[in-house]
Amino acid sequence: MRIILFDLLTSGHHIQYINYLNRYFMAQGDEVTFITWQPNKHIERLPISNPKFKVEYIKPANTNEVSKNILKKQLQYIQSIRYCFKYAARSKANIIQFMCIDRNEVPLFLNLFFKIRSKIPQVFAILVAPYFLHEKNENRYKNPFVFFLTKTHHNINKWALQKLLTKGFLHKLFVLSRKTRQSLLDNLPLVREDTIQTIPDPIELFKYNISKQKARKTLNLPKEIPLFLYFGGLRWNKGVDILLETIPLVKKNCLWLIAGSADDITQKDIDTLKGKLENPESVIAKLEFIPDDDVKYYYLSTDAVILPYRRVYKGTSGTLQHAAAAGKPVIVSDVGEIGQIVREEKLGIVVEPESSISLAKGIEDFLTKKDELSNDIRDRALRYAKSKDWRIMANRIRNAYLEEFKSKE
Repeated sequence: MRIILFDLLTSGHHIQYINYLNRYFMAQGDEVTFITWQPNKHIERLPISNPKFKVEYIKPANTNEVSKNILKKQLQYIQSIRYCFKYAARSKANIIQFMCIDRNEVPLFLNLFFKIRSKIPQVFAILVAPYFLHEKNENRYKNPFVFFLTKTHHNINKWALQKLLTKGFLHKLFVLSRKTRQSLLDNLPLVREDTIQTIPDPIELFKYNISKQKARKTLNLPKEIPLFLYFGGLRWNKGVDILLETIPLVKKNCLWLIAGSADDITQKDIDTLKGKLENPESVIAKLEFIPDDDVKYYYLSTDAVILPYRRVYKGTSGTLQHAAAAGKPVIVSDVGEIGQIVREEKLGIVVEPESSISLAKGIEDFLTKKDELSNDIRDRALRYAKSKDWRIMANRIRNAYLEEFKSKE
């Protein structure tokens, strides 16, 4: 098959999912093209030297990045999807896989609506999280007008997604959990059940296991003190500011390793927190992109991974999957899919979201029975991670392509 993977973003889970599918498809003999916005450092993580793999850039290097402004971003996606369809026609591609359709349903719908259907390959997409399904207590905007505009935008996207599925423009929508699939079917009543398919939120088990002591030595961390890890982008919806409020409330001696690219929280915020602590050296910040080869050391060095996410956070979490792959307990907010997964799989402690007091209590509870919890959770976490192996995800997606081909014969 000739397969196009499309995603304008390449940070975080975006490049990981692209890498997983690309590796699997090429192993099956498929030709893969990845279409993205412009060259960047993350592209180097892909097998760009393989003759079966190509990267197509919509814009050259040193041009404007994908905008954070909603309207500009939508226009960029409309333009980029049009480019993708033209490239697919020239290259005679069989499949276009949109890697993350979240918040870009309208550009895809507009492009498909105004195209001649017979000239377009089969189109598939992944929805990472049902962001447009709101709860009453998750409003992040103090300004009611801004919140109204946000909900209106989300509702338009939900309408566009329903149209994509009911009109057959989108052959299959992949989601990362049964709960998300059911929520979509409940909220998109005209959509047939067979158009939404569950795939695992993928993870690659660490290629080799090393001791916590060796991992800490690699990162130049103290060996004996209990250590908690926050890993990932320092964004508002991931509640890193709640963690900063929590740290002074925990009276027991421990270390806090915060690793990921600065966003809503910066080094200045970290320094302000340190100034309020009796032991400012207990907070270790690595506010930068962590190379793939180093990620395992962060997870293997910790005693527990903290996910203090806010109520607006939907879906699953790559950080949770990495913690499981390392066999580590987690302390998580009861939001999205995360709280339910941790309870059902018995992977750690679940706390009330958006509460530094509740998070501090969860951390104190963990420290009280650290060794017991760590030993108890390790095997369950590894079994859970194996059930989410990236090859299972890639196999299900490719089988969906083949089933679609058979149905057209």
